[in-house]
Amino acid sequence: MKKIPYIAAVTMLLVLGTGMALANTSAVVSGVPGKVNHQEMQNFAKSIKKIEPIDAKAHAVLTNDSLDSTAKYQKLAVYNKQIKDVLADNHLTPERYEMLLRKAETNKSFAQRTEKALHATG
Repeated sequence: MKKIPYIAAVTMLLVLGTGMALANTSAVVSGVPGKVNHQEMQNFAKSIKKIEPIDAKAHAVLTNDSLDSTAKYQKLAVYNKQIKDVLADNHLTPERYEMLLRKAETNKSFAQRTEKALHATG
Protein backbone atom coordinates (compact mmCIF):
# COMPACT_ATOMS: atom_id res chain seq x y z
CA MET A 1 0.00 0.00 0.00
CA LYS A 2 1.38 3.39 -0.99
CA LYS A 3 1.73 5.98 1.75
CA ILE A 4 -0.51 9.02 1.34
CA PRO A 5 1.54 12.15 0.63
CA TYR A 6 0.98 14.80 3.27
CA ILE A 7 1.81 18.46 3.09
CA ALA A 8 4.55 19.32 5.56
CA ALA A 9 3.84 21.19 8.75
CA VAL A 10 6.23 23.96 7.69
CA THR A 11 4.11 24.78 4.66
CA MET A 12 0.90 24.68 6.69
CA LEU A 13 2.47 27.16 9.11
CA LEU A 14 3.05 29.41 6.12
CA VAL A 15 -0.56 29.13 5.02
CA LEU A 16 -2.10 29.47 8.45
CA GLY A 17 0.31 32.02 9.82
CA THR A 18 2.51 31.07 12.73
CA GLY A 19 0.37 32.60 15.46
CA MET A 20 -2.86 31.22 14.09
CA ALA A 21 -1.38 27.75 13.63
CA LEU A 22 -0.05 27.67 17.17
CA ALA A 23 -3.36 28.93 18.57
CA ASN A 24 -5.27 26.23 16.69
CA THR A 25 -2.97 23.34 17.56
CA SER A 26 -5.05 22.04 20.46
CA ALA A 27 -8.28 22.34 18.49
CA VAL A 28 -6.82 20.45 15.53
CA VAL A 29 -5.36 17.67 17.65
CA SER A 30 -8.47 17.17 19.74
CA GLY A 31 -10.99 18.21 17.08
CA VAL A 32 -12.52 15.73 14.71
CA PRO A 33 -13.40 16.97 11.24
CA GLY A 34 -16.71 15.13 11.41
CA LYS A 35 -18.34 13.56 8.40
CA VAL A 36 -16.56 14.05 5.11
CA ASN A 37 -18.90 13.64 2.18
CA HIS A 38 -17.87 12.37 -1.24
CA GLN A 39 -17.40 15.84 -2.74
CA GLU A 40 -15.26 17.09 0.10
CA MET A 41 -13.14 13.93 -0.12
CA GLN A 42 -12.63 14.57 -3.83
CA ASN A 43 -11.66 18.18 -3.11
CA PHE A 44 -9.27 17.02 -0.41
CA ALA A 45 -7.59 14.49 -2.71
CA LYS A 46 -7.25 17.05 -5.51
CA SER A 47 -5.72 19.51 -3.07
CA ILE A 48 -3.17 16.97 -1.84
CA LYS A 49 -2.10 16.21 -5.40
CA LYS A 50 -1.76 19.86 -6.37
CA ILE A 51 -0.05 20.95 -3.15
CA GLU A 52 2.53 18.17 -3.08
CA PRO A 53 4.82 19.72 -5.77
CA ILE A 54 4.44 23.20 -4.24
CA ASP A 55 5.43 21.78 -0.88
CA ALA A 56 8.52 20.16 -2.43
CA LYS A 57 9.55 23.54 -3.87
CA ALA A 58 9.04 25.21 -0.49
CA HIS A 59 11.25 22.63 1.20
CA ALA A 60 13.93 23.15 -1.43
CA VAL A 61 13.89 26.87 -0.64
CA LEU A 62 14.03 26.27 3.11
CA THR A 63 17.05 24.01 2.80
CA ASN A 64 18.89 26.17 0.24
CA ASP A 65 21.75 27.73 2.16
CA SER A 66 22.71 29.96 -0.77
CA LEU A 67 19.51 32.03 -0.35
CA ASP A 68 19.37 34.78 2.24
CA SER A 69 16.35 35.10 4.49
CA THR A 70 14.77 37.85 2.34
CA ALA A 71 14.98 35.72 -0.81
CA LYS A 72 13.58 32.72 1.06
CA TYR A 73 10.71 34.80 2.41
CA GLN A 74 9.85 36.13 -1.05
CA LYS A 75 9.85 32.67 -2.63
CA LEU A 76 7.88 31.13 0.22
CA ALA A 77 5.29 33.92 -0.05
CA VAL A 78 4.70 32.90 -3.68
CA TYR A 79 4.26 29.24 -2.68
CA ASN A 80 2.00 30.27 0.18
CA LYS A 81 -0.31 32.08 -2.25
CA GLN A 82 -0.30 29.09 -4.60
CA ILE A 83 -1.34 26.77 -1.77
CA LYS A 84 -4.10 29.13 -0.65
CA ASP A 85 -5.33 29.32 -4.25
CA VAL A 86 -5.39 25.51 -4.57
CA LEU A 87 -7.40 25.23 -1.37
CA ALA A 88 -9.82 27.97 -2.42
CA ASP A 89 -10.28 26.34 -5.84
CA ASN A 90 -11.16 23.12 -4.02
CA HIS A 91 -13.51 24.79 -1.54
CA LEU A 92 -11.34 24.08 1.51
CA THR A 93 -10.01 26.43 4.15
CA PRO A 94 -6.45 25.91 5.36
CA GLU A 95 -7.86 24.96 8.76
CA ARG A 96 -10.20 22.34 7.32
CA TYR A 97 -7.43 20.94 5.13
CA GLU A 98 -5.14 20.61 8.13
CA MET A 99 -7.89 18.87 10.11
CA LEU A 100 -8.45 16.41 7.27
CA LEU A 101 -4.70 15.72 7.09
CA ARG A 102 -4.65 15.02 10.83
CA LYS A 103 -7.62 12.69 10.47
CA ALA A 104 -5.88 10.82 7.64
CA GLU A 105 -2.81 10.45 9.84
CA THR A 106 -4.73 9.11 12.84
CA ASN A 107 -7.75 7.27 11.42
CA LYS A 108 -6.93 4.14 9.41
CA SER A 109 -10.27 3.90 7.60
CA PHE A 110 -10.17 7.59 6.66
CA ALA A 111 -6.59 7.15 5.43
CA GLN A 112 -7.72 4.26 3.23
CA ARG A 113 -10.63 6.32 1.92
CA THR A 114 -8.23 9.19 1.18
CA GLU A 115 -5.86 6.86 -0.63
CA LYS A 116 -8.72 5.57 -2.81
CA ALA A 117 -9.71 9.13 -3.66
CA LEU A 118 -6.09 9.97 -4.54
CA HIS A 119 -5.90 7.01 -6.91
CA ALA A 120 -9.25 7.96 -8.47
CA THR A 121 -8.04 11.49 -9.21
CA GLY A 122 -5.23 10.08 -11.35
